[in-house]
Amino acid sequence: DSRVDRALARFGIAALAPRRAVALSGGELRRLALARAFALEPAALLLDEPFEDLDAAAQESLSLDLRQALAETGVAVVLVTHDLRRAVSISDRLAVLHGGCVRQVGTTDEVLEHPATATIARLVGMSNLVPGVVAEDGRGIAIDAEHRLAAACALPPGTPVLAGLRPERLKLDVGRGETEPIGKGIVRRVVSDGLLCTVTIAWAGHELRTHLVAGRGLAKTLAPGDGVLLSAQASDVHVLARD
Repeated sequence: DSRVDRALARFGIAALAPRRAVALSGGELRRLALARAFALEPAALLLDEPFEDLDAAAQESLSLDLRQALAETGVAVVLVTHDLRRAVSISDRLAVLHGGCVRQVGTTDEVLEHPATATIARLVGMSNLVPGVVAEDGRGIAIDAEHRLAAACALPPGTPVLAGLRPERLKLDVGRGETEPIGKGIVRRVVSDGLLCTVTIAWAGHELRTHLVAGRGLAKTLAPGDGVLLSAQASDVHVLARD
C-alpha cells in the first residue's frame, strides 16, 4: 500500500485513487500507467511515446514529474520518442535511430553539438547546414569568395564540407562584439509560437535560422526585409565532411 501511495503521489494522482481507471481522462490514464510501473520498483523501464496525444501543457508537466521520479528512484529508463525537446529534457544519453538502425549514441550534448552525419544533424535540430570548403589557411570554412565561417577543422584545405550551426548558436549581433561576425543577412520570415520566435535569414545564398524569445527585444521589431548582422563563435560551428 505504501508503494502504491508513493507512486500515485509522485505522478500527482493520489486524489484519484478511489476512482475506477475507466473513469479517468487520457492524461490521467497516462499518469496512472507510469505510477503502476514505478510501484513495481523495477530496475529498468521501456517507455514508448509516453507523451503522445497530450497537449503541450500536459507534456511539460508530465515530463517534469517523470524527471523527478527518475532522480528519486534511480530507475533506468529507455524512452522512445519523436519529440526532441522531450528527449533532451529527460535523458542523459541519446541514441538516434534512422532507417531502422542506431546511427549515433552519446551524451545529450555530444549528439546535439557533434552529430556524426548531416542526416543526424537535421534529426537533432542542427538545421543550419551550409556547404563550403576548408579555407586555404585552414582557419575556417569558405562559403564563397565573400563569406566564411570561423571553425576548428583538421581536414586539409580545399576539402568539401558542410558547416553546421544550431539555430540557438546563431546570433543577431547588436554590437557587443561577443562573437565572430559572419556578415549581413536579410530577414525572410519571422514565425512565433508564443514562446520562441524563429527567424529565417538569407545569407550567402542560403537560408539560416535562429531563435529568439517571443515578445522581447528584436523579436518584437524584426520584419521580413530587414537587414541584420550575423555572428557565431568558431567553437559552435560543427564541420562535417561531404561525400
